Amino acid sequence: MDWAGYHSGLAEQCSYVEKPSTAAKNHLLEHIIAQDLAVESIIAAIEAWEFTRPTAKDRIPLVLAFTGPTGTGKTETSYVLARSIFKHTRKLYKSDKKVASGLLMIRGEDFSDNFTNPVTAYHRLIKSMIVDHLIHCSGKAIVVFDEVQKVIPHTLDVLMEAMSSSAKLSYTVGGVTSTLDTSNVIFILISDIGVSQMMDVIRKYPSRNEVSALKLEQTVKAALDAQWNRLEFGKIVNKVIPFLPLQQPDIQSIIASKLDIMDRTYRGKRWHRLWIDPSLAQRLSLLDSIHYEQRKLTVNGETAAIQLYAKYDDEQEVLEPEILLMSNEELRQRIRLMDNDIRIMRSDMQRIDHESNSQRERIKENNEKVKMNKQLPYLVGNVVEILELSDDEGDENMLDSSHAGDGTLGDKKVTSAVMKTSTRQTVFLPIPGLVSSEELVPNDLVGTNKDSYLILEKLPVEYDSRVKAMEVDEKPTEEYSDIGGLDKQIQELVEAVVLPMTHKEKFDALGITPPKGVLLHGPPGTGKTLLARACAKQTDAIFLKIAAPQLVQMFIGDGAKLDAIGTKRFGGDQSGDREVQRTMLELLSQLDGFTSNTKIKVIAATNRPDVLDPALLRSGRLDRKIELPHPTEEARGRILQIHSRKMNVDLDDTNFDELARCTDDFNGAQLKAVCVEAGMLALRHDSNVIKHEDFMEGISVVSAKKKTNLQYFA
Repeated sequence: MDWAGYHSGLAEQCSYVEKPSTAAKNHLLEHIIAQDLAVESIIAAIEAWEFTRPTAKDRIPLVLAFTGPTGTGKTETSYVLARSIFKHTRKLYKSDKKVASGLLMIRGEDFSDNFTNPVTAYHRLIKSMIVDHLIHCSGKAIVVFDEVQKVIPHTLDVLMEAMSSSAKLSYTVGGVTSTLDTSNVIFILISDIGVSQMMDVIRKYPSRNEVSALKLEQTVKAALDAQWNRLEFGKIVNKVIPFLPLQQPDIQSIIASKLDIMDRTYRGKRWHRLWIDPSLAQRLSLLDSIHYEQRKLTVNGETAAIQLYAKYDDEQEVLEPEILLMSNEELRQRIRLMDNDIRIMRSDMQRIDHESNSQRERIKENNEKVKMNKQLPYLVGNVVEILELSDDEGDENMLDSSHAGDGTLGDKKVTSAVMKTSTRQTVFLPIPGLVSSEELVPNDLVGTNKDSYLILEKLPVEYDSRVKAMEVDEKPTEEYSDIGGLDKQIQELVEAVVLPMTHKEKFDALGITPPKGVLLHGPPGTGKTLLARACAKQTDAIFLKIAAPQLVQMFIGDGAKLDAIGTKRFGGDQSGDREVQRTMLELLSQLDGFTSNTKIKVIAATNRPDVLDPALLRSGRLDRKIELPHPTEEARGRILQIHSRKMNVDLDDTNFDELARCTDDFNGAQLKAVCVEAGMLALRHDSNVIKHEDFMEGISVVSAKKKTNLQYFA
């Protein structure tokens, strides 16, 4: 090896700073927390070593022994001390971590196996590492031997030679023996030797601040001599640096300082945004400090903390601290346990999938059986009654309690049903069938098996298509304000139809029964149908509209309103007459028979009340008769205003009072025709406004079209 090349080319990289003791003091006080006693001892040792060197006749290396429990910052302190003394830094092999250029770190764990390598091999390897480094740094270096207690004792002979007072380390290259000066080297021995004795000393003092540093140093030196009696470590060590066990506040302060350094170092540089949880220091400080890996990651945990609490833009990957602070062996053990759990879960999933597939097959088979039993044709029937039978009654009906449908065994009741089929058969069903008895109510329409009569399913409610055609889908838009001159009739209709449906409680309070029906009668065109539509608008009920001839037109043809079916009965022999009379009898029964429904109101209209059957007009049926006569002069004026309010009428020119006087004996329909004719005449005159003359001419047109007055029977 060309030692001269090392010496000339790399010596400058390992040069000390101008004042090592001052630099070490400032750097240690800034970066080492909660170890004030150790820092003071290190600074004092370096100052004494540096002060005696210019005058000392025989210069010797500085040997420091760092002793304390695992995880108290001994290794970290050696790194900080090296960075403070040397001007330059270098990267570790296969790592991005930078250390002081003059630092040599030897791990005692690498030299602890006596079976893999002989002692002589360890001896040569350690010596080679020290010699190479000292030549590289021109004799200025810090050599740290971490976990020195794990090293085989005989391999430390070379270390004793380098640390001896002669300050000489011999080595042989190519048969030529040379020596290296070690007087400019600081040796740091890190171990936990004497920790138990040190703790015994600490317990004798009431507080940490009162512990004697001299007493601790003497105790540890004695422990070193006892550990290696042959080597006499206690005599070679210049200064013993005791590291006291950390308490929870100390750990929290250390972690807070580390996180603060990380925040200043990486914010806005390496990451877009670095966020550190303020409570991180306190949480990490509560970790068990006796585990080496946990303590290492806690105190020297820049990488672990960054992985935990660095957020990349809006994405965040956070793992539990207890996971990231595990050792490699603990992680491997956890992974093995998780793999075992995964295998168990996969086995469970396969078993569940198999059971699920079996259940699906059974469901499919049962559905096929049900489908076969439900094949058409059904028998359509109606549920007559649902029965709750006791056990005795069930025994009489040969009912097995274990197949009692929805019957409850706890209260000794079973549910049965009575059904009437479309073949006019009444059947008792001890077991209702596939439909739960709780879903069945009397009058339900059901489909049954044609052989066993078991109920297979409920059918939709059936309505007569003719009744559906009567229903008014869109509610009328007419208001009472659209009807003129019928204020009294409107009041009577509201009292008879609207109030019983919207304010039934008022009738109950008075103890009276509201009318079941209303008969509107009067000449044609007086507003009977319009009044019924306005009434339908005011109620929130279903409105059925039917003309009486629709019920009998297949027999006798079209007729007029209610008198088509409600005429007085007579002894006619024609089949049509008998059918009309049967229709009227059904109407009488529905209005006032054995069963009545107060929620249904009938509004009937006719212009021939004299021909109606007296049974239809008696009290209790159509007991409210409302007459709609021809409108009066005032009413005619109001009707004209109503029909013309949406028209473009010249109100300043039109006199509705005069128009009302000119329309004597006009009904509402004819007055509407007057307004329409007035508009048509204005259109004929190419005018955009309807004037008074147009209305007068419209009255003349409608009067001319009036037919000969028919006799009206009052």
